[in-house]
Amino acid sequence: MFRPRLKTIEQTADRTVLRENPVYVAAIFPFAVSLLPIVVWVGVPEFRSLSVFGVFFGLVQFTMFFAAGLSALVTSTFSVSRTSGTLRIHRKLLWWARDKEYFANDVLTVFEDHTIRGNRLMMRLRSGQVKRFTIYGEYAPLDAQAGMVNSLLHEARLSGVQSSARNPLVN
Repeated sequence: MFRPRLKTIEQTADRTVLRENPVYVAAIFPFAVSLLPIVVWVGVPEFRSLSVFGVFFGLVQFTMFFAAGLSALVTSTFSVSRTSGTLRIHRKLLWWARDKEYFANDVLTVFEDHTIRGNRLMMRLRSGQVKRFTIYGEYAPLDAQAGMVNSLLHEARLSGVQSSARNPLVN
């Protein structure tokens, strides 16, 4: 009934790469609402002589809804490396990209978070922090995907421990 949000795009003996694609449909409404002040200002002559407060309100509305539309266009790529024992999260929005890398031993578990806006995957770190794993929520159970990611992290932990035992220079 529901398609899984995380898709395996590469799987080798050394690493597994998962991708969370953007939700293009969710960007349409905020982009349309963000253009509303501009359309009203151009189309209705009475609104062309707005006060400073009216212009400020229109700019705030445009910025807020445009940012919400952009947030729906983020692509996330998760790479679990068995050779280095790491989890790398790469988030990309248009030309902006952000990478974050965690050692598999630092990630305790990936679990499903249930909210009124939907379910999403979160990760609990050894430091006690809880961070988002997936960005987008959905109204489907994500237990299978959380289990898959946890098993990949477990394999990376075991491989990372074995590779560091073979090479005493790696800490």
